[in-house]
Amino acid sequence: MAKTVQSLFTVIPLPVALYAPPSEGLQRFRSVADTTQIPWYKQTLHRSTYSLSFNTPAFLGDAEQFGGWRTPPIKALLRFWWRIASWPAMEGDIARLREAEKALFGGIGQNGEEKNAAQRSLVQLRLEPWEDGKLTIDNTLQSYSYLGYGPLGTDTEGSKEQTKDTRTRNAITPGSRHTKLIITHPADIDLTPTLQLIQWFGTLGSRSANGWGSLHIEELQTAVSPLPVESNLKACFSHNWPHTIGYDDTGLLIWKTPVRPSWEQAMKQLAQIKKSIRTKAKGEADGDDVTHFRSEPQKDQTAAGVHLLGYPVGDKPKKGKHLPTWKLAEWPDDARITSQLRFKVIRQHHNGKDQYYGLIYHLPHSLPIEQPWLQANQLSIWQALHKELDSNTQLNVQRFTPTQQGAQ
Repeated sequence: MAKTVQSLFTVIPLPVALYAPPSEGLQRFRSVADTTQIPWYKQTLHRSTYSLSFNTPAFLGDAEQFGGWRTPPIKALLRFWWRIASWPAMEGDIARLREAEKALFGGIGQNGEEKNAAQRSLVQLRLEPWEDGKLTIDNTLQSYSYLGYGPLGTDTEGSKEQTKDTRTRNAITPGSRHTKLIITHPADIDLTPTLQLIQWFGTLGSRSANGWGSLHIEELQTAVSPLPVESNLKACFSHNWPHTIGYDDTGLLIWKTPVRPSWEQAMKQLAQIKKSIRTKAKGEADGDDVTHFRSEPQKDQTAAGVHLLGYPVGDKPKKGKHLPTWKLAEWPDDARITSQLRFKVIRQHHNGKDQYYGLIYHLPHSLPIEQPWLQANQLSIWQALHKELDSNTQLNVQRFTPTQQGAQ
């Protein structure tokens, strides 16, 4: 239930356009430059409460690795999808986007800023109640270990041999008691479009890009409706950060798996899909044109399509078989790139029972670290990987139509 309260925060001018309520269309924006010049004691805030739970185990916790709900990663997720939701209105102006984000979510000065360098967030979050995670995942399950290298303490190829780090990390149990998220923000700023994107695509915690920590917001719909945050695949490469969901001549770059009775089965299929796509990107599958995916196919430390799926790649040599290390000599040792191809598990209630299906979606962008061969070949590599998802019947996925229900 939404409530209105008086602000205790300093009012900060918001000189850019922000989203209007969804009932008026996600493409309509308004300027709030004149409406925010109000004394702090007259500024009104809007308070909304949402019920949160997870569809898959979430490795979310503190510095001691105890699983538990925390507001900082939720706020980071809110900012991430707010950028994507707001990008169409910015018309390609990154400086304008940054200014709007800082005004709403707070930030510090950059590039020698002095006046109003630091700004407090106008968005406040509170969780109640919450409890520590108690679920222990069986790290001998190959499908889980492939999607959860690190938290599950197994290697990336899903073998039963554990790494040196064998700590058990408790996860937040999926489908457990809902946690209330209370969001307080300026009454004239609507965050519903951002929260709806989180409902469709948002995940939290370690290895969340692989579907762990798939977030569920009880008050919002699970069926994906038409998106105003999509861009042509080729055009997406003009920026080196995730700013939109892509589409090609076939449709949106979103795929879905068949409905399953449990999250475990949904995650198992996503693991199989990831392994197949990574193998395709490495150019190791029988009959593949290896040179299409690798700059110098017979040598180590050469660029390959798999580097577009995240870095470091993390593969280990197999006994009796030479494999490339996949480490790029020209990239620094601490280089980190999150995969553009991300997973989420959706939960829906059908005929009195919970059902689950996986979503695979692509947030296309160019590499944030320069690599000439990858930058020259990224479009053709991604087109080949999309074709693999579209045509490989063994993967058993199909393009997701925006208004499509999971059970259909």
